[in-house]
Amino acid sequence: MTTNNIKFISEIGINHKGSIDVAKKLIDISAKNKCWAIKFQYRNIEKFYKSSNEIGDEMILDEIKRSYLSLTKLKTLKKYAHSKGLKVGISFFNRKDFEEIIKTDRDYDFFKIPSAEFSNFDLIKAVSKENKLIVMSTGGHNLKQIKNNINKYKFLKKSAYLVCTSNYPAEIGSQNLSVIGELKKNKGIVVGYSSHDKNYEIPIIAGYIGAEIVERHITLNKQGDGLDDSTSSDPDELNKIMYLLNSYQNVMGDSKKPINQGEILNMQNLGTSLYAKKDIEKNQKVSLQDFEVKAPRIGLSINEWDSQTKKILTLPISQGSVLTSSHFKKEVKVSENKLKLLNELKISLPIRFHDLEMILNKFQLDNFELHLSYKEVDMLKNYKNTKLLENKKITIHLPDYLNKHTLFNPFSDNKKIKSDSIKMIETVTDFYQNVSTKTNNFILVSSIGVNSYSEKEEFYLNLKKLIDKYKKQNINYLPQWLPKKAWYFGGSFDTEVFSDYEDIELINLYKINICLDIAHLIMSANSSKADWKEWYGNLINFSKHLHVSDSIGEDGEGVEFGEGQLDNLEDILKLDQTKVLEVWQGHLNNFTGFSEALNYVAKIAKK
Repeated sequence: MTTNNIKFISEIGINHKGSIDVAKKLIDISAKNKCWAIKFQYRNIEKFYKSSNEIGDEMILDEIKRSYLSLTKLKTLKKYAHSKGLKVGISFFNRKDFEEIIKTDRDYDFFKIPSAEFSNFDLIKAVSKENKLIVMSTGGHNLKQIKNNINKYKFLKKSAYLVCTSNYPAEIGSQNLSVIGELKKNKGIVVGYSSHDKNYEIPIIAGYIGAEIVERHITLNKQGDGLDDSTSSDPDELNKIMYLLNSYQNVMGDSKKPINQGEILNMQNLGTSLYAKKDIEKNQKVSLQDFEVKAPRIGLSINEWDSQTKKILTLPISQGSVLTSSHFKKEVKVSENKLKLLNELKISLPIRFHDLEMILNKFQLDNFELHLSYKEVDMLKNYKNTKLLENKKITIHLPDYLNKHTLFNPFSDNKKIKSDSIKMIETVTDFYQNVSTKTNNFILVSSIGVNSYSEKEEFYLNLKKLIDKYKKQNINYLPQWLPKKAWYFGGSFDTEVFSDYEDIELINLYKINICLDIAHLIMSANSSKADWKEWYGNLINFSKHLHVSDSIGEDGEGVEFGEGQLDNLEDILKLDQTKVLEVWQGHLNNFTGFSEALNYVAKIAKK
């Protein structure tokens, strides 16, 4: 069940306290956290200890007796763990116990040799005959001894060696994690780490520096009265460990270090561009002295100035406007014939109030989607220039934010956030009703990435009620499909709804109409290691409005059409729904991105 190359073994050991119910709870927790395996310990309590005269021996024997589970009960638990998708292993301390185990049940996925028996050649040779993975802890042995044993055990076909410190607990400074790297110099062996650490973060470090298998005891209660409880991880710690271990591949990422969307946004917001000090006509030669450096970076930066070989403007620039590469290039245009075709396909472009007039004049399209900021919502009551929207089919996209520190959420358990979100919807619908457009059924798109309820199903049930409420007012309120990782407040945010397969099932169950964002769909499916086209097939019948753009990976939104994973654009264009081309920063650079995207879509449609 693990989602990366680090295999985590939940060592149940004796923390079940002899209870099958407790053991099942520990198995459930391991499965929920996507552990690779669970492991039991077995000792024949009647034969294992010859004497218990020492104080330490008495304590251990008492604990073993209290926590004893028969091999028959362990077999039942093994089947239960297998039903949860977990591998199951078992450890033992002598050959007789091992022989007793395989006489009862051979169907374990691996056998574990504890540190105390790491040099027990006779035992390990006997176990090897089962042709199963043998996992060995190396505590109580120095590097020279470990290497000698590895050389001695070369005959093993399936083996793993876990670096380990046999202290309970192991304090900071006793781990010697550098041994992991030393052992990995032996080609062809699996190296891991068995943790008895006081600090649960240590096994995470071990995984990130090369441990392929990580083992740690788990318990329901670290303050319990068992001998191993205090050196084990409770469900909360296990969740933290597994979150980071299962995120290993994402954390390590791409050695080419591609720039993600969040970085692009932050570079734009925090960076600078060149802005004209005065009005300059086209065909004029310009110099760096004609511009000043200001934020934000929505055009050419000062370090990009030299890349423009010819410093003659092909477009005029007004005082205070940003200089872009389009000022030095031939303008990209979209022909009337292509625009006619695009209107037949119900192609739409996103617009903002500040560029609304320019886009409407430049692109003679029938459909546009007005994207609002939270400040613009407050200005709607006083907005007078509504004639620009007449004779157009307009959809509106609500802001993601209520204000600079709060996300839009009409289902929030915070009364003010919920009230303000509903008020935002009503303000926008009131504005729309005062605008004369050709739209019959008003489409209102929003992003809701937070589940404020204890169960997802409750969220979707209440969402359905809200959608039905607005439907009676001829308003199609369409929540938007989201990526698993969205970019808010300058950082990454894990969405809780509209981003995984469970959401697809609930959308189908409650027949919820949505706005399907294709780029977001690709990224969310990639996050789940799923086929985005399969998800598309499950959602398209409930998709009454489309946002169309290309993407790649889990956060690769904004790639140009044809450079990502969107390879069925021709089929999407045949659909009857309005299709908003969500071109990344298409509104910048004299709308070059919009023009290029429209030309590309028209070309694909003609095939």
